[in-house]
Amino acid sequence: MADQLMQPHDFERLNIIGRYAYALTCVEQLCRAWGVIDPFVWELIDVHWTLTGKQLLSDGRRHYDWFAETRTHALRTPDDLAACLESQSLSGDQVQTLHHAVEELRLLGGSGMFCMPESYTSMSHLLNVVGMLVRWGVPLPSLEPFKKADYPPGEFGYGSIRFSRADFLGTASGAPHQVIRAGSTTLGKGSSRPARKRHHLQVREALVKDGWTITHDPLPLQWGTRDCAHDLGRWPLLGAEKASRTVAVELSSLAGDPDLEAIYWAVGRFIIFATVLAQVEPERELYLAVNDQIYLDGFQEPIIQLLLRNARLRLLVFDPPTQTIREWVR
Repeated sequence: MADQLMQPHDFERLNIIGRYAYALTCVEQLCRAWGVIDPFVWELIDVHWTLTGKQLLSDGRRHYDWFAETRTHALRTPDDLAACLESQSLSGDQVQTLHHAVEELRLLGGSGMFCMPESYTSMSHLLNVVGMLVRWGVPLPSLEPFKKADYPPGEFGYGSIRFSRADFLGTASGAPHQVIRAGSTTLGKGSSRPARKRHHLQVREALVKDGWTITHDPLPLQWGTRDCAHDLGRWPLLGAEKASRTVAVELSSLAGDPDLEAIYWAVGRFIIFATVLAQVEPERELYLAVNDQIYLDGFQEPIIQLLLRNARLRLLVFDPPTQTIREWVR
């Protein structure tokens, strides 16, 4: 660990990837010093490490944009970030600092595509992150592993070589061993607000990536004087459209390794919603959103397969890490 304050000239030979990787390592160091074991924080950090391996951060011809792809881990306000965390896992000051650090990281990553080595376009963002560790009294990481991301003669910006976290720090992730990864717990009727928030964001982003426009969040489902979606629990419906097709997506309460009772509970809700929706909006198809691991592990039960075959159940199968739709099961 570096025990002295870094100066701007110490970072001058690092290209943008090197500067970004050092700043992100500072964020990791800060979280370790705080003793953070919240899964969302380490998921957020791992997602931001994907930038260092990208040849292009955006490509209009391929409809690719790293910033759009990772926006569910770049929360708009500190309050939005706090809503994704387990209860009281970080203090208010720590949430503010982490939110600011992520903003600086993303500005750093997007600011220096054409920067020369002497440019301070990205340097200010890096120094802001370094200053956060100094203010919290946390030792700075050693600069030595990052010197490989330098500027050979004639190069500028990101440089020609891409790196992963393992290239700098030896392992693919810096998450502490005691961190329970997202998706390793069952989200049932009493699941936590942060878990529900993550699930909601993942499904919504998967729909947007697939070309859908979110029209209702939440989608009301009124029958008589009651909103069925509201009355039957905390999991809202999403409304979306694409071309002439409209869908409603039930955000299921399932993740990790749910028991059969939890699956029956989610399917029972689906059947109630489908019955009401057929009366109020017959042209809108209802789908139950489940992650790909749940689909493989929990939805092969004979009773579930019977419902699928009889068109009583439709599934939207998605991949949480990439926030993409894997399959529409009808």
